[in-house]
Amino acid sequence: MNCKKQLSTTDGTPDISLRKAHSHNLMLAQKSLEHDDLSTRDFTAVTMALDPEKLNDAKKMIREFRDKLSLYLSSGKKKEVYKLCVQLFPLTRK
Repeated sequence: MNCKKQLSTTDGTPDISLRKAHSHNLMLAQKSLEHDDLSTRDFTAVTMALDPEKLNDAKKMIREFRDKLSLYLSSGKKKEVYKLCVQLFPLTRK
């Protein structure tokens, strides 16, 4: 596998195509949870109370982590294709 092109989408703009893509990612994750061996996947979650004023910083930190991990994992001999999805969303409703 030799895919070096990175795709970026709009940031902070609601878009039906992006919502569909995110829904598809969740479906793929569900399939992995049901069918893939534990040694080939990692699902974790944390629930926390937080200061909403820090959300922009949190989004930036998530993106930096995602980009750093992507660079690390895509170096070396590529034999498998994986998808990393990270979600941060409110459980409380106003």
